Amino acid sequence: MHEISHRFKSELSYLAPSNYYSSGFSSVTNAFAVIAERLLFSVASSAIKRRYLI
Repeated sequence: MHEISHRFKSELSYLAPSNYYSSGFSSVTNAFAVIAERLLFSVASSAIKRRYLI
């Protein structure tokens, strides 16, 4: 599970700049990218908290 999460974060960090800064993306695509980033960040941060605080 950790490997999958790490892979998604790697792909997100690769895709995020083009989503944010390219004028070629529609606002719907940008909104989806923001939602996906927040969701993955939430999952990753909760996983980190479980790993280090418990």
